[in-house]
Amino acid sequence: MTDSQQEPYIYINSQPELGSLISAIKKADKVAIDIEADSLHHYYEKVCLIQITIDKINYIVDPLARIDLSEFLDALSKSHIVLHDGGYDLRMMRHSFDFVPKSKVFDTMLAAKLLGFRHFSLGAMVKEFFGIELKKTGQKADWSARPLSSSLLKYASDDTHFLLELADKLSQKLKELDRISWHKQICKKMVASAAMPTPQKDEEDQWRIKGASLLTRSQLVYVKELFNWRQEQAQKADRPSFKIMTNHLLLELAEWAQTNPKKPLKGGPKLPRDCKTGRLKALEAAIKKAHNTPSSDWPMRRKPTPRKQLAPNCKLLIQALREDAAEVAEKLKIDPSVLATRSALISIAYGRPKTVNEIIKSGPLMKWQAEILEPVIAKNLKKFKAPSEDQ
Repeated sequence: MTDSQQEPYIYINSQPELGSLISAIKKADKVAIDIEADSLHHYYEKVCLIQITIDKINYIVDPLARIDLSEFLDALSKSHIVLHDGGYDLRMMRHSFDFVPKSKVFDTMLAAKLLGFRHFSLGAMVKEFFGIELKKTGQKADWSARPLSSSLLKYASDDTHFLLELADKLSQKLKELDRISWHKQICKKMVASAAMPTPQKDEEDQWRIKGASLLTRSQLVYVKELFNWRQEQAQKADRPSFKIMTNHLLLELAEWAQTNPKKPLKGGPKLPRDCKTGRLKALEAAIKKAHNTPSSDWPMRRKPTPRKQLAPNCKLLIQALREDAAEVAEKLKIDPSVLATRSALISIAYGRPKTVNEIIKSGPLMKWQAEILEPVIAKNLKKFKAPSEDQ
């Protein structure tokens, strides 16, 4: 445990120290939370640090230490927690620990968006309200490495140090504009989204990386085998797949290998420095497998999903909804996308909802969004009638 008089945080990597924090969490009105993960450095990503601030005291919990986190996570789940851009943090906490908040959640970034701030990163918010410039030195750090330097731990503790006071300031502004209910709804949606199970990827889809749709079937078979090789190597090395081979190089190699089936790899695109010995042999085997795949087994090219032909009135309706929604958003001094995304307005134009509940389902939108947009939608549905309504 780091001496809190020497460092601006208390580092927790033992059970007794964690017990003291659990007691503090149970007594606290609000708890600021943030996490650091290792997705930039490992295939099997995980939470590597959990930062907590209570009553201006910063704690850093090390979940990679041999400590039982169950009571800590239970106490945290029952607390009123404050985060900034908490969607990723909550998804990672669910993924690593099956953690789901059971009490109130206040997201300071979402509050900033509802208040019309154009720059709403944590750094921008801290500079706006406290006049302090946060350092960015730890953004790409490998948080799974041990030991972590004092500078990295200080960087991590800064992520929660200002959150409770920032939440109080933003909450007051939300009250002044009567937008507290908006914020509760948007935070509830974030929590629900983070708690949803990660959808399983279709094996026939996951290898179709960006740019593959432009290739021929004879090239796609190489893309598929190279993708499978990359996944296997990433899992073996526990490294992100892009650190084994980038998508751009994978596509370049697939095109070259298809047109040069008998040439050695050293004559093709420059391979990553660590692509040698066993990894190189596996790559050569993947290319050989693609070369030997009969044309009858080549992957089919995916036809682009045909765009739905819109009736002229529907096109005009979409444009009118976008313009009117943008005008309403401007009056509220928020970004139009906060009020309604383009895709939500298109869905509304297709569905032609008549009531607030129908608008909520059609968008889908939150209640506050639907209630604000209901007059705009009603006006434009009346102006741009569906063909069947003209008969």
